[in-house]
Amino acid sequence: MRDRILNSFLAISFVFLAVACFGGCRGGNAVSISPPANVTADAGKERVILNWSPIANANAYNIYYSTSPGVTKAKGIKVPDEHGPYTARDLQNGATYYFAITAVNEKGESALSREVSAAPSANPPPYAPTYIKAAAEDGKVRVSWADSSGATSYQIYYSRTPGVDKRTGAKVAGAISPQVIPFSNDAPYCFVVTASNANGESATSFEVSATPRKSPPLTVGI
Repeated sequence: MRDRILNSFLAISFVFLAVACFGGCRGGNAVSISPPANVTADAGKERVILNWSPIANANAYNIYYSTSPGVTKAKGIKVPDEHGPYTARDLQNGATYYFAITAVNEKGESALSREVSAAPSANPPPYAPTYIKAAAEDGKVRVSWADSSGATSYQIYYSRTPGVDKRTGAKVAGAISPQVIPFSNDAPYCFVVTASNANGESATSFEVSATPRKSPPLTVGI
């Protein structure tokens, strides 16, 4: 009788544990917070300025960096409990530094953001333009931005897919804010802007997007 009761208890316990673990035991406790997006790295003199789009439910951010690409939480140097924009100081001019950022809240830490890099210089290029906006109109998009101190020219890079950069985007050289670019209606386009002077070209700005239409929507920008 005792054995029968014990076996019944063990069977019920096994079912309970199986149900409790379903969807939870295999992956552990999931952290419901996204990594920072729109991460940029601007090189200055012995410093790099990092910026990113804030995460709504983040309390702080951790920054990981290295002098080698492929930054991870285990291998990168960690700077905890920061907020953007963040300035990494006392860096070596001419060396390239690689950065990735995580968001943190009471539930834990997010995955790493995409990796960005910058090389401090004794004569750095201007900082990336800010306050980028893309206003959709009929058959065109009007891209505007705030001037970057020391810049003598600007470039716009655009693509049909997010994640546009200098390598993948179509380039509009010598752009002037606001710059009007003709496009087909009803197709989304993504944009970033850079600033240049005699010292070189800045990092890319935050990315914005717009879709030209017959009846254009409201401006979308950061």
